[in-house]
Amino acid sequence: MEFSSDDTGLRWMDADIDFQLNWSGVEAVYCTSKAFAFMSGAVALVLPFSAFPDRTAMRSFLEDALARISAEAAETSRKDKNIKALLAS
Repeated sequence: MEFSSDDTGLRWMDADIDFQLNWSGVEAVYCTSKAFAFMSGAVALVLPFSAFPDRTAMRSFLEDALARISAEAAETSRKDKNIKALLAS
């Protein structure tokens, strides 16, 4: 599966799926031990850490994502202990 992000939002795509989540639809970002989870309603869209070459790229992507989602969603996301740890690294 291919993943991309741009000014509009996030996109997951392969031969069977083409799913886009606009930044405005992200209600929170959470971090597990292996992936980011972008929450929109009852849906969690997962982006594995293996999509990034290193931790610096992961942190940079997260900072960009938090700047693009709503202030309320970013505030909720920043309360996650794993998000806090990644931003502090």
